[in-house]
Amino acid sequence: MRRGYLSGCACMAGVLWAASAFATLVPAPASIIRETGLKPGLWKTTARITSVTVVPLSGGTVSPEVEAKLREKVGTAFSSEDCIGSDPAPDGDLILPGVRISAGCALSDVTTDKSRLGLKVSCGSPAGGFKADMTVQATHTDVAMASDIETLAVSAGAGHSAKIRMATTSSYAGDCPAPLRAP
Repeated sequence: MRRGYLSGCACMAGVLWAASAFATLVPAPASIIRETGLKPGLWKTTARITSVTVVPLSGGTVSPEVEAKLREKVGTAFSSEDCIGSDPAPDGDLILPGVRISAGCALSDVTTDKSRLGLKVSCGSPAGGFKADMTVQATHTDVAMASDIETLAVSAGAGHSAKIRMATTSSYAGDCPAPLRAP
């Protein structure tokens, strides 16, 4: 059971993981978690949207109402609880504090060790009408993590792209409750 995931177009923290030929070039979710040394269990995250930039797609314009609505998101804070385990979720997702990367997207440029994590994620396609690219840069210990997340989301139907930046802080909170228990 998931609770409070940071997701949706406005925050795009719930971006997806790929199961493609390309994915064989990057570490598996369990390897990424092991290499970070994050303590398995319940992690609590607070995230804050730090900036939003709206850019019209080729030749288009962005209405002042849409731009104002997206800019209202700056400063918005929200929280999540995630059960981090040493194994991937049963659906193949990679679950990190405050970020769920599902099986539908491509992961690249993974760098990880006991104090830093960096990765890029690409989800969707312009031909499909929606594409999102996310970059995560984090510093961490085994029981705390601070991340900077930048997402560029392009929706052909909306006529614009949105670049959203977030800052997160996460900390280990103990064992996972039964419904969130790691696989």
